Amino acid sequence: MVLAAVFVAALALLAGYPQVSRWLAEAGDTVAAEPPPPTDDGDGPADPPATADATASADAYEESAPVDYIGTVRLSQSLIGDPTAVSVAGAFDAYFTAVNNRDHPTLFALYDPAGVVNPNNATQANALANAISTTRDHHAQLHAVYVAASPPGAVTARVTFTSEQAPGYGPRGREQETCTNWDLTYTLTAGGPRAYRILRSTATSSAC
Repeated sequence: MVLAAVFVAALALLAGYPQVSRWLAEAGDTVAAEPPPPTDDGDGPADPPATADATASADAYEESAPVDYIGTVRLSQSLIGDPTAVSVAGAFDAYFTAVNNRDHPTLFALYDPAGVVNPNNATQANALANAISTTRDHHAQLHAVYVAASPPGAVTARVTFTSEQAPGYGPRGREQETCTNWDLTYTLTAGGPRAYRILRSTATSSAC
């Protein structure tokens, strides 16, 4: 608890990180249209249903139809089908899943060492692990993605989500808060295992 508070104070740019946690939502199912019934042209028995063709058609539909969830991250309507937004959402899905699972290697790999958290620095890595040690994130949504002013190749992404955490691990100044609604704007750099890594962020938050 003390480590989390000290870490946030030392890294002000982390935007109240102690619970910069994320979201969990269920993906919607994609349903293909039913194949048309067989017809009888009067010259003989009706043809059997084209099962193989119908299955292939359904598979093609599911692969090509835009989706509004990437893993656990919901896309705003304007971002559905946007390739950059899909990649960014994939990075955040990996990030929040790592937070919820306490998967520190995956979590650290999603931070740019040049940013607010250097995962190669043992002190910073341990402080980050402690800060999210009681966090459970859910209801994450990606609202906007656009080109960042700097560095080259970076993007800016606005994300909202809800975090739940133990007393003492709430945001700075509200450490006893156990449920927090977050609105963050991240700068992400290209690279890492999921195409983008967190460089820095700014945040606003309120109690649930």
